[in-house]
Amino acid sequence: MEHIWTGLIFVVIGAAFVAVALFAWIHTRRFAEESVAALGEVIGLQEHDGDGITYSPIIRFHGPGGRHFEFTETTSSNPPGYSVGDQVRILYHSQNQRHARVASPIRLYLMAIIFGGLGAIFFTVGLLIAAFG
Repeated sequence: MEHIWTGLIFVVIGAAFVAVALFAWIHTRRFAEESVAALGEVIGLQEHDGDGITYSPIIRFHGPGGRHFEFTETTSSNPPGYSVGDQVRILYHSQNQRHARVASPIRLYLMAIIFGGLGAIFFTVGLLIAAFG
């Protein structure tokens, strides 16, 4: 009987992760649908020092009326995903040009992918524990 409760806990955690993934996916889809595509240039790398040093690209692009906008990508990596001077395709929100992201499917949907994958694993393990525990 204990294995059924353990399995149920895993299923609930898995379902919660899938729900977070679905929310992140919907939020990102809405952003992409309301955004304008543009070409940006990496003008610097912001260093983050946590468990290890990672880098986020700082990107400049031309918005409406030729105005320059800059943003720092929220995703960081080591080694850096971009070099200073790289041209990158970006999306910026049509109503708020300061809300911009690199237009890479992985960078846009990373949270949905991570939480969806973890949710699927927890959910499957929970079902297996409940069935065969």
